[in-house]
Order: sequence, then C-alpha cells, then structure tokens
Amino acid sequence: ARVRAALPGDGIEPGDEEPNFHPEPYLRELRTRLPADAQVLALSPLVNPDVLTVIRRLHAHGHNVTVFSPDPTRTDTVGGTVAHLERRLALSELRGAGIRVVDWPAEEAFARAVHRASGRWRT
Repeated sequence: ARVRAALPGDGIEPGDEEPNFHPEPYLRELRTRLPADAQVLALSPLVNPDVLTVIRRLHAHGHNVTVFSPDPTRTDTVGGTVAHLERRLALSELRGAGIRVVDWPAEEAFARAVHRASGRWRT
C-alpha cells in the first residue's frame, strides 16, 4: 500500500486497461520524485511498448534499472506466438541496452529465475 501511494498515477488496478497512457507526463513526475542515485525495480510482463519507453528513459537518465518480467504469453495460438516473440525481442533489446532483466517463466520459481538471470550480470 505504501508503494502504491508513493507512485504517480490515478489509481489504476492490476488488470485494468489504460488505452490512453502517455509515458512523458508519467516520466516527468516520476523523475521529480526519484533521487538521482535511485535504483529502479520494474515489474512488467513487457507486452506494452509504452512500458519499454519508461524503462529505457529511466536508464538513459542514469538510473540503475532492473526489470522483473513475469511471462504471460502462450504459444498455443498464432496471436500468442506473436506476443511471445515480441516479448522476447523486448527482453533482448533491454539487455542490449545494459538493463538487467529477469525473465520469469510462469512455471519457474521467482528465486530460481533471479538466480539464473544474475549469472549474466556483471558487477
């Protein structure tokens, strides 16, 4: 509850759709609240390109960003396969930009996903 109260936004709940999300105003407000040396932990399935914009911009402004990304995609339909491939591309692009990413498959324990991902990270 304290984290939610500290975040900018208008009380959107998990599962609610936000079709008109514009990242720039959100980023401006978030950057005014973050100390310059803040480490940012993002939790996102990475299926929305606007979320990628926010993550990339925070990283570009010098914040250490780590993304924890539960995988909601399935490959049993054509649409699911496309979403899965788009998400894989997003993970790759973030890693290529130097952003730490924990890809968290639904069938894997969180601690195991973190351990697996941290093996790729440099100190």
